Amino acid sequence: ATDNDGDSTQGQVVITVTDGADAGGNEHGDITITEGDLTPQAGEQGYPVSGNTTIVIEAGADRLDPTKVTIDPTQLTQLISELESELTTGDNQAISFSYDSTTGKLVGVTADGEQVVTVSLDAVQAANGHDIDVTVTIVQDKPLNHTDSGVDGLVDSVNDKITIDVPIQAQDTDGDWLDNAANVDITIVDGANPEFGTDSGTTINETTQSGT
Repeated sequence: ATDNDGDSTQGQVVITVTDGADAGGNEHGDITITEGDLTPQAGEQGYPVSGNTTIVIEAGADRLDPTKVTIDPTQLTQLISELESELTTGDNQAISFSYDSTTGKLVGVTADGEQVVTVSLDAVQAANGHDIDVTVTIVQDKPLNHTDSGVDGLVDSVNDKITIDVPIQAQDTDGDWLDNAANVDITIVDGANPEFGTDSGTTINETTQSGT
């Protein structure tokens, strides 16, 4: 700045920009499916079986980026470990799980590559241009068995129901994560137990046998 005498000096202005509040998270959704029948009769559900739900994750000060939605990286290893240690196919084959963050798919396959179950995440920008709509879909291609029981961790089994807690994270346009992961609980209800069909009875006609 310069005064009336022509004297000048330099000054400094410090501008501090504080980032706005991050998105809180904690949104919740539920999916329930019932296992199919390996030999479905008329009106019965075979495989594959699928279900989905959509949750709206509310943004904070910055817009949420639908291309940055993923299974929570801090819980992914635990989720896969529990899935692999607690779930097998109906005929007790081990299932190997892997997650592709590019496609948003968590896939479980047998040792020979047969697909057993897939969980998919798909996100779009919400109508308000700020939030995101996240659709979680499960497709089950084969029966599942649970090797343990209880309600601990991300995978549990109680009363013939398998529940998988899928923790979901997202980033805003500043790269900030949700304060808390959103969650979708997937419940897989055991299918009907095998049963005998209607007994139509057996008729035996006696015959006369003659001989010498």
